[in-house]
Amino acid sequence: MPTMPRYHLADLLRVCFHATPYARPTRALGYQLAPKWFAPRELPPHSYGEPHVHHLYEAVICLQGQARFTMAHTQEIGPGTAAMHPPNVEHTEHSGSSGGLFLWMGFAVEPAVHVVEPVRWPVWPALLADMDIMVEESRLNLRGWAERAGARLTLMLARVLTLAEPQQEPHPVPMNYQALAHEVGRYCEMYFGQPIRLDDLADYFQTSPRTLQRHYQRLTGETVMQHLQTVRLEKAAWLLTHSALPIREIAAQCALEVNYFSRVFHTRYGVTPTQYRLHGDTELS
Repeated sequence: MPTMPRYHLADLLRVCFHATPYARPTRALGYQLAPKWFAPRELPPHSYGEPHVHHLYEAVICLQGQARFTMAHTQEIGPGTAAMHPPNVEHTEHSGSSGGLFLWMGFAVEPAVHVVEPVRWPVWPALLADMDIMVEESRLNLRGWAERAGARLTLMLARVLTLAEPQQEPHPVPMNYQALAHEVGRYCEMYFGQPIRLDDLADYFQTSPRTLQRHYQRLTGETVMQHLQTVRLEKAAWLLTHSALPIREIAAQCALEVNYFSRVFHTRYGVTPTQYRLHGDTELS
């Protein structure tokens, strides 16, 4: 039985944010493998995800705890288990009584491969060992840790790729913009505290800024940066009423300059951050 890793969601977010730019496209098993995004996520106990699809191939690695994943069938996965979903195939997940910590990875493969759900998804303790090394090097801030973490994440994807089979008639996977919009929103939720530009998001999701902006606004009614600012202000409002952090620190944690933060916060909520801290949302009624 693999041992339980000793790290927290914040550690994984830091690793993935800084290592992703170094997760380079590579040749593996005769395929061109292109990492796109890495999304650590904590599932609280008894949480149920809505059925959804992605426009990319997706792998998930259970780091600790347990959950049930459903594609064609439902399987329970635990620490070290790796599963893989093909593009545009509906799947969902729900956690058990203890919840869990998971790493989702989005990637592209050329030519396309066929994902066959096995009777049992494999358990690879080596994946946990790789993650432990990445987190520890990040904590120690060892020179070059992000570059090495990017290389390890790419190798983890290459291992997961062994779960797939070649397509008899390879064909390109069409872009699913609804799934892309969902993933952009999830990215903003995870990395709202980092300086993010539209160009950065477009690079991350391997599309052009114009295409990303057009389809995101068409599907959601707001621009990507408007959504990011909404997420930041909602996080700031929560911190104002659930922490004793100074307003300047809250602004910094939400990647906003303090004077600009006070101005846009007042525009959105009708009160200053100080008034909101004193009265919460009662000022809005």
